[in-house]
Amino acid sequence: MDESLAEAVVDVGGRAYTAVELPFRGERVGGLPLQLVEHAVEAFARAGGLTIHLTGRGRNDHHLAEAAFKALGRALRAACEPDPRRSGVASTKGVLG
Repeated sequence: MDESLAEAVVDVGGRAYTAVELPFRGERVGGLPLQLVEHAVEAFARAGGLTIHLTGRGRNDHHLAEAAFKALGRALRAACEPDPRRSGVASTKGVLG
C-alpha cells in the first residue's frame, strides 16, 4: 500500500449502489485495465445487494488498487460480522432487503 490510502464503507441491506472514487493516473497495472476495478466493484455490489462507497488516493496505481481492495475486504468483514452488543436484525427497519 505504501503511500496510498483508501476507505471503504459497506452496507449489506439488499439495495445495490456504488460510489467509487479512485483517481488512477494510468490505464493499466500490469495486465489489468484499471477501468475494470470500478466495474468489478459495481458488479459485486449488484450481485450481493450491497451499498459500497470506496475512495482513495495515492501516487502509484498499483498501491492505490491494493489499498482499495484491502479496505473493501475489511469493510465487508465488519459489515457481515455479528455485533455482540445487538440482538436480532441489525436494521432500524427490523428487516434486511
